[in-house]
Amino acid sequence: MIRLYNRFVNLVSFSNELYKYQQELNDRIDRPQKVRLLPQFHPLGVAGRFQKRRISLAEAYLAVIGSLDSGSRKNRLRALKRLMDIAFHARTMAMPLNTARVQVALMKEAVKNRHNSRRQLELLHDFSRSSHGRHQVIRKLLLELNVIEVPELGKPLKELDLGWDTHVHDTASTGRKNPTQLVIDAFIKGMSSLTIAYNHITAYPMMMEAIEAGRITGVRVEIALEFSCIAAGKRFHFLTMLPTFERATDLKEFLKEHKGSLKTFFKGLQANQKHRLEAVKRLVNNFNQTDLKELNEGYPDDPLYQVPKIKKKQLRKFVPLFSLNKLHLGEFFYGIYKPILHNRLLHAKALLEKARDDFRRKAISEWELRIAEQKFTRLYEEFHTLNPEDLYKKYFSNPKLGESVTVFHDLAHIAETLRKVGCRVRVLHPLEHGIENARRLLEDYADSLDEVEVYNLQDSAVRDPEELLQLAHFLKGFNQDRGKLGKPPLIPVCGSDSRGRSPSIPGMGFIYQDRIQGKYGKRYLKKHITLPLPITQLIAGREDAQPIVCMGKISEGIQNKSGLEKEEERIPLRRAIRYLNPPMVNAFHVGVGFVFAYHFIGIFYAAIWLGITGFRNMIADLVSTRGVRLREWTFRSVDFANLSRSLFWTGFSVPILGFVKAQFDLLWPFAVGGLFYNVAKFFFISFSNGLYLATHNTIRGFDKKVIRGNFFRSVISWPFAAVFAPVGDFLGVPSIVQAKFWSDVVAGLIEGGAKYYRILQVQERDVVEILPRLGEERADDRYAAFLDLLQLFRDQPRTRSSLKRIFKSNENGEALYQLVLRTVSDPIHYSALVQYTLEQMPRDTLPDLILLISETYPEFRDWIHG
Repeated sequence: MIRLYNRFVNLVSFSNELYKYQQELNDRIDRPQKVRLLPQFHPLGVAGRFQKRRISLAEAYLAVIGSLDSGSRKNRLRALKRLMDIAFHARTMAMPLNTARVQVALMKEAVKNRHNSRRQLELLHDFSRSSHGRHQVIRKLLLELNVIEVPELGKPLKELDLGWDTHVHDTASTGRKNPTQLVIDAFIKGMSSLTIAYNHITAYPMMMEAIEAGRITGVRVEIALEFSCIAAGKRFHFLTMLPTFERATDLKEFLKEHKGSLKTFFKGLQANQKHRLEAVKRLVNNFNQTDLKELNEGYPDDPLYQVPKIKKKQLRKFVPLFSLNKLHLGEFFYGIYKPILHNRLLHAKALLEKARDDFRRKAISEWELRIAEQKFTRLYEEFHTLNPEDLYKKYFSNPKLGESVTVFHDLAHIAETLRKVGCRVRVLHPLEHGIENARRLLEDYADSLDEVEVYNLQDSAVRDPEELLQLAHFLKGFNQDRGKLGKPPLIPVCGSDSRGRSPSIPGMGFIYQDRIQGKYGKRYLKKHITLPLPITQLIAGREDAQPIVCMGKISEGIQNKSGLEKEEERIPLRRAIRYLNPPMVNAFHVGVGFVFAYHFIGIFYAAIWLGITGFRNMIADLVSTRGVRLREWTFRSVDFANLSRSLFWTGFSVPILGFVKAQFDLLWPFAVGGLFYNVAKFFFISFSNGLYLATHNTIRGFDKKVIRGNFFRSVISWPFAAVFAPVGDFLGVPSIVQAKFWSDVVAGLIEGGAKYYRILQVQERDVVEILPRLGEERADDRYAAFLDLLQLFRDQPRTRSSLKRIFKSNENGEALYQLVLRTVSDPIHYSALVQYTLEQMPRDTLPDLILLISETYPEFRDWIHG
């Protein structure tokens, strides 16, 4: 029954267009060679003509995650810039930062759900809904995606003082994601700052990538170097925080300037990495010589079922050797073992069904059937729960083979060297050798330290909570004693040490509770853990500190789908309704609204009632998007989902306003008729209509400004209805229909004007962004910008008026005009633009682009000169 129910729900869900988008997306996921990044066009210019926005965003994200090595960093950063450009150019200027975060998160999840068709379609549907930037939609999606709402102040995240994390890893150390992916995740979560730890200086290209990725996304990225050192008789881990760099070139200059003074330290880091590689080699050899035999025992001697030896060449392709460490082995082996285990499972299923058939024919015994059943069940459970973390623990966590030594033994000398060049030194998870050794370390080496990581999510997961509180209590008293001696305190900090590997430990990010705002802030808090109060107070430095909340959540773990699941999960009714086929939903909304109106005022006036609202919505959409040029109007400019919902709610207003009119007539003490009667009657009808609008707008989660506007536009229509009442009465039009007509006339003027103004703002924003790029240093960027300008000039009817306003009113207007004028006055510019187009653009776009240049360039040039 569940399968039949799910099939029916899927049959009536989503639009054909969405299925087409899904096919395009999956085609690019399965065949990454088809992913093509167009030159740096503006998202709403040439790029918007040849690629749908969601596909462009998906391609950019796929380009980011497509490789882990540092050699691909330029392509990843180019893709990230493209990703951010597209994400910040939705169809509206409302909630731009939150809308961008939601859309990037939705596309990320859509890529992850490649093999879950239903969920992928839901995410693509939500992406379309979010493109309009409506407050209620964006806020609900933020909640569902489990991320905070950030304030819309027109500032980048790094200036908003929101989430932070002082200790995370990317693939250059022990992490699972490349630096650009990591920064994208921070952007989605709403983090203001991020500190990425590296094990060696050879990874400086990845460090530069991380800094540039932070600059592009607006997240402050700091770089740190992690090292181990013998101190207080034990091997402890430390982190040195480099100075903050605004650009990647600043890091390069820093390393060049201090190359001599840090030479010994950098050599030590490289030596430690060499020891880690030796440990990896020992673990791999042990796996190939011992575990592999047991793993393959009992399976056919065929590549489909036999796990191959792990080879150095394969590892090098997965992660560069200068970054490789033992934690990468679980992830690497997961990619090898999962398809083989799936083959084994399918083979066992086939053998099980044969065994059942043989048992029915009495060809085998019940004991032999049970063996086949047990083997299938074991493989089914193993495949269902398979994950990289468990594989690492099972095959690559041998402490004797995996332990690496350190070349650092003099912490005081290292700290002195690092401080001279502006670095800070922090001890990481000091409890790794117990509370007594942690105390001894802090007492003996306090003058060599600047910070203490009092809470590390990875370490705290396996630590006695009492030890954490003891450390906090000790550090508080220790700092007080240092203060009495005139010495600086050891700054307590928290870090996730996130590697993106363990589903049982919260991911990266921390935030003070009072920084979590918005409508769904309390519901967000219910899904996340907080740090122990004494640790929060210690980090914040005051007793009344707000709780520190972990922005990552504990995952339910990997649930692999084999295709052999006995029973499908039932699609929840709420989700089934939410994702119904849009035309079907629109028809339902219109039908229900019409039935209610028909029941109270008859078919004729019901049609007029809904027709007024429908006409008003359509005109507002058409005028706002295409202006007053009737030949430019097209039904594609109409938001039919919004129109149908308006008709749904307006149908319910009929009985309400009818009741108000009936009660007014019943209670009216004076003569019926005349100006005074009409003024009073339409006041109560219009006021009641305003209250109804405000009520259903509140239920639908509209922004407060919209609610107030809809209330007052209904009240404002009252004088018009009263003045023209004699005409309506003469024609026999019911009073509530007259009130409705004037309410929608006023609403059409207000909404149309507001939408028109917003569209002008959006288009002017786009033109302002394109014009300065005509003066870029790279010729390719200049030509791409000019093609964007030609595209808007030809296809957007208000580009001319936007250009006039910019040239006249913008503070750089005259300079921008002169830049455009010089460009079109250049005698070789036309031929150079054609040459660029033929050389750089995909062949399937060339006919349209050449027509764009040949037909629009002369018109644009003449318009500029005129």
